[in-house]
Amino acid sequence: MVQCSFVIQAKPSGMSPEVSRHIAEQEQRVANFVRNGYDTTQAQKLLDNFYQSHMQHIADRDRILGERGSKAASAGSSGADLFPTFSGLVRI
Repeated sequence: MVQCSFVIQAKPSGMSPEVSRHIAEQEQRVANFVRNGYDTTQAQKLLDNFYQSHMQHIADRDRILGERGSKAASAGSSGADLFPTFSGLVRI
């Protein structure tokens, strides 16, 4: 069994298929290293980095969405005007 220093209890909402694939592939690499008796230190560090980076992304996304919602509520709007589409910005 592979032991992780960082554990995701459940799949975070919004995890893209690409992120899921990267994490699953790295989990498989670590498991293969363990099975074959190789040192897993660096592979495990990379996997932990994937987990931590993704969890930070989710936290940042949720924070931004929360700020967007509170600004929309205080402005009395739907929030659509808070993210302009001009100059390459995308309406969410």
